[in-house]
Amino acid sequence: MTDNCNIIRDLIPLVIDEAASEDSTKCVETHLETCEACRECYQAMQSAFAVVKAKEEEQKIFSEAARKLRKKRRLRLLRNILIGMLIGCVLAWGGLYGYSYLTQQYNQIVYHGFYGVTLSQLQDGRVSLNLDHYDSHEISGVDFEETIEDGKHILYVYLEKPIITQYVQTPMKNYSCSCLSPERMSELHEIRQGTHKEYVTLWKQGDTVPAASEEMELFFSYSDAYRALWDNSPSTSDGKLMTSEEVRREMDILREKMSAVTVPEWQ
Repeated sequence: MTDNCNIIRDLIPLVIDEAASEDSTKCVETHLETCEACRECYQAMQSAFAVVKAKEEEQKIFSEAARKLRKKRRLRLLRNILIGMLIGCVLAWGGLYGYSYLTQQYNQIVYHGFYGVTLSQLQDGRVSLNLDHYDSHEISGVDFEETIEDGKHILYVYLEKPIITQYVQTPMKNYSCSCLSPERMSELHEIRQGTHKEYVTLWKQGDTVPAASEEMELFFSYSDAYRALWDNSPSTSDGKLMTSEEVRREMDILREKMSAVTVPEWQ
């Protein structure tokens, strides 16, 4: 093996790897045509290089597959987290809505025998519908339904409560749940306590309504004055009153007077 062969064999790896210059490549190819030993060395190096190249390609494919797998796992983890958060939000919203529906929405009819409704007529012809909770501690709300039966107007007055009963420490206060004008009373044929499925008749057209007590007359005189001040006071778009300090004090005094009146019909 000559010194020339040593130089050629140093260049062979570069030629195989396609990293040699064009002149170096031609030099190696010319030498291989006449040198059997260097040609065998070239073939051996070429075979070894092919194996190494194949392993590198395999490793590259494996690394790329591993990278894609890691990315897919991260995306799957992120997806699961987002799905979990979404499910959590839905469950939280559903829980809040369900709790609100069960404890705050009044949709359960209270049996008409568990409360009372009486009528009192004021001197100006209006009729007060007086609600008696019978000292109940259950939170409930009054509702009305007017129907036309056989061409006659029927007004139903009834109580509703949430599905899950809520309680207060002191008994529910009795009060006037509505005040019907003479014109309104003339339209009605009957007033019933309860619903159309189960009720008692409180009043029919032509029946006499008991006169209101002096205390009730006094209460409604204060209430009417308060309402007049409210209606005549300007307000903002969100319902806040824009009135003078003097009018506010007068309204406060009227509220105190209403609270101080003990109406027998509501006791």
